[in-house]
Amino acid sequence: MAATAKVYDFDLGFSRVYDETVYPNDTSLIPQTERATVARLNAELLLPDNSILKVDMDFDNQSGYNGTATIVMDDDGAQMIADAFSFRYGDAAGQEILTKWHNRENKDDPRKPTFLFVKKPEKEGGMPKVFVACGSRNHRNINF
Repeated sequence: MAATAKVYDFDLGFSRVYDETVYPNDTSLIPQTERATVARLNAELLLPDNSILKVDMDFDNQSGYNGTATIVMDDDGAQMIADAFSFRYGDAAGQEILTKWHNRENKDDPRKPTFLFVKKPEKEGGMPKVFVACGSRNHRNINF
């Protein structure tokens, strides 16, 4: 933990650690006037073999994560997004969310997805794109 890190406990049963050092914007993102913009997330994923995989997600303009509106990380989140899609886009759209969440993207994938990334529609009134992530390969056996 950085020397300037502070831990904030919340009544909801979780805490956050903030590194309150001021860093320059090294992204191509443009800040909003009244809200922070997510530039990067660092996650530690607990894999089925009980090991931890560290993942850095960069939401900069040039990354595949740019335009993400929602990240789904568990069954309840998938059901909430499916309900919202069913209401707004029809039952088939909601069912597609659940199908993506409850199944491996490819039959040879080692796991079901860890995340669903719901991206903003490309056009006004369009359908959001949904991508599955962190289930399609065994990160321990990759040869680059």
